[in-house]
Amino acid sequence: MTELVLGTVQLGMAYGATNTGGQPSSQQALNILDAYHESGGRYLDTAPAYGDSESLVGVFNKPCKVCTKSAHVDVNSSIELILAELQRSLDCSLQNLKGKKVELFLLHQASLLNHPDIALIVDWLLSAKRRDEISEVGVSIYHASQVEDWEKHLAWLDWVQLPVNLLDQRAQVSGFIDWLVAHEIKVQARSVFLQGLLLAPNNARIKMNEQARHCLERVALTCVECQLTPLELALGFVRRLPVQQVLVGVNSVAEWTDIDRAWQQPPHTIDCRKLRCEDEYLITPSLWKLKSVS
Repeated sequence: MTELVLGTVQLGMAYGATNTGGQPSSQQALNILDAYHESGGRYLDTAPAYGDSESLVGVFNKPCKVCTKSAHVDVNSSIELILAELQRSLDCSLQNLKGKKVELFLLHQASLLNHPDIALIVDWLLSAKRRDEISEVGVSIYHASQVEDWEKHLAWLDWVQLPVNLLDQRAQVSGFIDWLVAHEIKVQARSVFLQGLLLAPNNARIKMNEQARHCLERVALTCVECQLTPLELALGFVRRLPVQQVLVGVNSVAEWTDIDRAWQQPPHTIDCRKLRCEDEYLITPSLWKLKSVS
């Protein structure tokens, strides 16, 4: 059964292409975590790069599982420095999380899997598992092509976190998700709302070209034709994929309540293949240029 994971990047910093309200206060953030927990949610996603996110999760006093990631490392430095930075990152995360065990530790840079000394990086990850500092390990990617040879990593990878949504269907269409599942690697789907762009395109702060506007208009038209909200269409799409977890982020308790309500509905059977987008700029948030908020 697919599990909803609450992403906490929005709680630790001002984040999102449609976020005009900035970072929630600490109390508002804890209220969101409480609402998620009360609805049965038990899995939080965080990272050192997400501002105050890890520390916030650390002070949250309800039982939960935690996914965090490695801090940025210089992949061109010596393997000794890379391993030292990875250990420092994990130690810092454990300190921020105040004793909460890291259920899943993801390498935040897919390029590390192409490193000539990847075997030593894997040894470090497995040693952290043996020390019971983390339970499972994986990698966060933007696209499968970032890793040169996935076959080399089948023996140690537990999870792959990747983007998938109504517009970005690359991992599904290429068969990569099916391939991972066939090799008993679990999949965590992120960016299912494309930083809120799929839910509130009129609030977008990114500079869109004509193709991007056309893609978003097709989504809006499909919602009208199928009598679904954008939230219902987006969640229904990912619920039909063979993924173990779906990562969502919110800026308020009300937004979480809406997501939880939509998630409880039976998934729709709409063929969303016509909505996939080939515009690299639109489906890759790291390329976006955000307009400033006045």
